This record gives sequence, structure tokens and C-alpha cells, in this order.
Amino acid sequence: MLNMISSLASLSQTLRTSHSKPTAADSSTHTPQSSPSASTASISEQGQAMLVQSRMATQQNATAEQARLAEEARAQFAVPKWLAEMNPAPYLNAELGGSEWSGTQNSPEKMSWWASLSPEQQHSRLEFQEKLHGYYAQFVDEQKFSSEAERYQRMIGDAASSQRMHNQFREIILGDKRMIELANQIKWTI
Repeated sequence: MLNMISSLASLSQTLRTSHSKPTAADSSTHTPQSSPSASTASISEQGQAMLVQSRMATQQNATAEQARLAEEARAQFAVPKWLAEMNPAPYLNAELGGSEWSGTQNSPEKMSWWASLSPEQQHSRLEFQEKLHGYYAQFVDEQKFSSEAERYQRMIGDAASSQRMHNQFREIILGDKRMIELANQIKWTI
């Protein structure tokens, strides 16, 4: 019976301890477990150098990829200067290839001219522009470029080739009497 009482007392003590709040004494003996997010590791000097090299390589790859994408966009969307000068409307800087002449193409004087056109002249300008872009698309198709990079090189990059293409394209435009009429209506030089 004495054994039973001591077992009950022991069980009672165990139950009280497990259901009670920890005391200051309990918390001082408790060792907190560190969380995985708070863990630290030391890296050797060689490991640190490799980490720096890896980060630099990643940055260089990102920079190279950005440059490649910019060049690809420039080749795909850039228009020759001579086409931009023939077009009686502002161009986006990307279409102008971010070139040194993009600021003069969308100059305040040209923007002022564009805004000052009457509704009839705006209609004529739009017709002129549609025909111009139609002729340009046809002209580009006839050149049978193998890639956008080749188109860019021959129409923009190589000055002599670009000038030859400009002369050919200008002859096409000047051969259309309606284009001449429209240019005169909007006071635009081809």
C-alpha cells in the first residue's frame, strides 16, 4: 500500500508539472533550440572568394543579356533615318534606334507643325503616312533579308547601302502622283 501511495504521489507531481506554467527556475534550466533561419555558418576565405566570383559572373551575364536584348530590339524596331525624315509624324525613340538624330526628328518645330495641321490636312497626313508605310513594308519584303540583323545592317548600319536603298525608295514614292498631292497638301517635303 505504501508503494501505491508513493506511485500516486509521483503521478500527481508529474501531472501538476506538465499542466502548470513554467517558472523562472524552469526557464533557466530550459535550453532554447535555435531555429534553422537563425543558424550561421562560417565560410573559408577561399569560399568567400568563390562566392564573390560567382556573384560577379551572374552580374556580368545579366549585363550581357541586357545588352543582347537591347541590340536585338534595336535591330528589329529601328527605322532608317531617311524613312523617319520622310514620315510626317513623330517616332518613338526605340524606332529611331536611340540615335543621335532622334532628338531632331521629334524636334519642337516638327511637333508644332504636326499639331498645327487642320483636320483636312491631318486626314491627308494620315493617308500619306499609310501609303508611305505600305510602300516601305513592300520595299523591305522585296529585299529578301535573311534576318532583322541583316535588314538593320543594310538599311541603317552600312551608310553606302542605306543611301542606295533611300534613293530606290524615294523613286518609288515620287512615282506615285497621289503621294505628291498629299505631300503638297500638308506642305511636306519628300
